[in-house]
Amino acid sequence: MAFMGKKPLQVVSSDKNRNALEALRNDPNLNGRTMSPSFLRVEQKIVNGKPVYNFNLTKDTNSDSVTERKLDVNDSFLITEIGLKLMKRLSTKIGGEVLQTYPNIQEFADVSTTFLGADLEAFYNGLMELTVKQKVQIEAMDTNQFRYVSETQQSSASTKSSGDMHAGMVSITPNIRINGTDKNSLKVSAPVASSALVAHTTANTDNYLVLFIRGFLISQ
Repeated sequence: MAFMGKKPLQVVSSDKNRNALEALRNDPNLNGRTMSPSFLRVEQKIVNGKPVYNFNLTKDTNSDSVTERKLDVNDSFLITEIGLKLMKRLSTKIGGEVLQTYPNIQEFADVSTTFLGADLEAFYNGLMELTVKQKVQIEAMDTNQFRYVSETQQSSASTKSSGDMHAGMVSITPNIRINGTDKNSLKVSAPVASSALVAHTTANTDNYLVLFIRGFLISQ
């Protein structure tokens, strides 16, 4: 039976990632471009007395660490999720770190000094800003959204917290697209007191903020 004058029913998927991918595929400006699920990872070493951290999202072969993954100047990226994580890095064992979604005392504390890691909570009481091509896309996203404490927590140096690959990741609606050729500025500001102990005190050991972004890579 034909229904004259009526438009066909359009079914919208409840999968946000699928909808985002379909929108990219239907963009005539992206014809011929390859689109694939991917991620970006950018790191900043935590320094005592420093309340503001700027993250460079574009690849820089002169300064990027081996665990970072940044956007190539020729590519674009559609951001669907963002996470802000903490990391303790031993300069002698780069690549074996476990990203943390809260100031895990078993991971960060140094029992031989006054550094206990508790001051790292300041980074989950701050805000995140994202500017793309000098236009503010995220004005003030509270970093408390990224804090996640698992039900089963690490209890000793030889154990681990229960893991979840989605823990601490927050969906970004609407999705934001960045281009490698543009000036993209992502800034994290936190109420870090001048007396706060946020940098690790052990030799060859540093604490890091890790910006983790998931979405779709749009490449040539």
